[in-house]
Amino acid sequence: MVKEYCNNCNELIELNEMEKAIDNMESQEIYKEWRSLSLSLGKRVRISSAEGDLLGQVVDLDGDGALILQQGRENRRILAGDCIHLRPEGRDSETQSDCRGDIL
Repeated sequence: MVKEYCNNCNELIELNEMEKAIDNMESQEIYKEWRSLSLSLGKRVRISSAEGDLLGQVVDLDGDGALILQQGRENRRILAGDCIHLRPEGRDSETQSDCRGDIL
């Protein structure tokens, strides 16, 4: 019956297989894998959000997808915004790349 309504059944099969794989993984495994692939951890970044621009260093990724941004002695949870990687401190602060893939 599903095939009658399916324009591309291969995609549906792939989605079902992905869902099964995710169900079989522990959520901690997914978090560790996601964290290990982050390009933003340890980087200086500028976050542009509705609150304005924030500068700091990404020190962690929270389990719910938030970036943990260190600004001086304060850590802030960032759930949304455009994230731009900056050059290391002491050098010109031109952008190098974006880190949008890290913010859910």
